[in-house]
Amino acid sequence: MHNIKKKSNHTILFISCDENYFVKYHPSHLRMYNNLIYFYKHKDFYVIVLQNNRDRHREDKNLKKDMICYYYKEIRIFNNRLVHFIDFNPFYITKIIKILKKHKVDLIHVEFPYGINILRFLTIIPISYSSHNVEKLYWKNIGSYYFKIPSLLTSFYSLYIYIVKKYGVKIYSM
Repeated sequence: MHNIKKKSNHTILFISCDENYFVKYHPSHLRMYNNLIYFYKHKDFYVIVLQNNRDRHREDKNLKKDMICYYYKEIRIFNNRLVHFIDFNPFYITKIIKILKKHKVDLIHVEFPYGINILRFLTIIPISYSSHNVEKLYWKNIGSYYFKIPSLLTSFYSLYIYIVKKYGVKIYSM
């Protein structure tokens, strides 16, 4: 096990609003985990992780090492995980506030562009994100993913995803 009290110059908060960093065998695992572990192993960085509690029971404890991890409760609508609306999840917002009060965070890294809007509202800490531009494809096929949701809500959801992707990320990266 690694020493949790290691000396570091910078603290990075890694946030995943969908997949769990420590659950193997999901499509994004390797990319997400390698990105996280690169900074974890670097002597100048201290890593904190925030993710939803959905797959907490499936985590590989060997991957987790001695990282500080926080979890928030995921909210579902019509039994669907609406990851894109994480900006409105009170459990996510509360956990972010607690982490920012407890730790001096220098950089926030978000795995997808979702959740960036509320972060910008809560803090001036720089934010980076990982994206493979699949959000546009997702936005166009929203009806096939969430067929249980009434069409009016699907239309609103689709518009919101489009706004987050098109404007939210561009404004904050200037």
